[in-house]
Amino acid sequence: MLKNHLNQRVNNAQPVPELEFVRSYFSRYYSERRDYTVPSMEQREFGFMYFEGSFMERHRGFANEAELRDFLSKHVPSHVYYSSAYYEDPDADRMELKGWKGADLIFDLDADHVKGVEKLSYQEMLEKVKGSVIKLYDEFVCGDLGFSESETEITFSGGRGYHIHVFSQQVRMLGSHERREIVDYITANGLSAELLAGGHGAKGIFSSENEGWPLRLRTAASVFVEEIKGIDEREAVRMLRAAGISRQEAHEIYTKLKDDAIAAKLLEDGNVLAVVKSNSNATAFISLIENKARERFAGETDQPVTSDIHRLIRMPESLHGKTGFRVVRMSRSELDAFNPLNDALLPYDEHVEVRIQKELTPPPVAGFEGTLTEGVHELPLPLALFLLLRKQATLPS
Repeated sequence: MLKNHLNQRVNNAQPVPELEFVRSYFSRYYSERRDYTVPSMEQREFGFMYFEGSFMERHRGFANEAELRDFLSKHVPSHVYYSSAYYEDPDADRMELKGWKGADLIFDLDADHVKGVEKLSYQEMLEKVKGSVIKLYDEFVCGDLGFSESETEITFSGGRGYHIHVFSQQVRMLGSHERREIVDYITANGLSAELLAGGHGAKGIFSSENEGWPLRLRTAASVFVEEIKGIDEREAVRMLRAAGISRQEAHEIYTKLKDDAIAAKLLEDGNVLAVVKSNSNATAFISLIENKARERFAGETDQPVTSDIHRLIRMPESLHGKTGFRVVRMSRSELDAFNPLNDALLPYDEHVEVRIQKELTPPPVAGFEGTLTEGVHELPLPLALFLLLRKQATLPS
């Protein structure tokens, strides 16, 4: 099957000299690389994409690192993936024949899932996504969910985001439904103060000393009170009315919360709902606090990736075929200082000439700063590969 797929590759729009140039460095990297550590490699399915086409070649298994290295050096894929799942027979070409033995828990977070990155530069986008993955890891993966760092691995995807792998035996046999529930918890999908109060009414959630979402709801209530105290009555009433609270009660809530002594007492007792009289307005008020909690505290992740028990995910230390960057594995302590534009590059200190077709200001890959005008420029190899792969440069004729 592999031979047939390889024979069916069709040339893409990228000129052949550029394609062969990029392939030569990918081949060199895969030939020289010695660390292809994948936990339980012999039980994983592998998948590959190639420079010559857009299809995915999958259902491949490897007994050891030497076999994998030989394959990568010979076939030079543009993207390399391995399964989050463990199989009895990863080579089988149909899922029902593979013999599923469980799967790691994977979180995928890139620019598609992070709000506010649309108008950012590539460098700024990477920084914002890193901040979101730190929140996901610290507050949820190792916070609420309780996994230890020794059970996890963080990887830069090589493109626009990060992956978190959880190898714990506790999650291995979870099905898709349970994994979706984990995503719902992190993203606050279906967050309900009344449900979290355990049947004792939403009032109880705001007085809880528990951690997790009960604590986040209590914090959101406190933040909301301070927000109300900092705006004028007209704006406050507009906000409360938009949440579904009646006009008269909106004015009364504002008056009560504006009083420092009353507000302090309500927050101390955890009884912020005491400012509301009717049940219908109480429901609206609770919904408002729930929305504030979501906006402020919800994590972000790609639900289909986490819930898929057969998912293929980028292999650590492989190369990304659209940037030329490495898929870098790291510990949580290494993540803080990690800069993909310096720390995920091919380990070759070389400069090469490329032709810029249209003036541009590239991201500071390998420390390069400045604007590239139309014409031939000698650039650090990682930046040259980055621009060639994005079709922003060609090789000089």
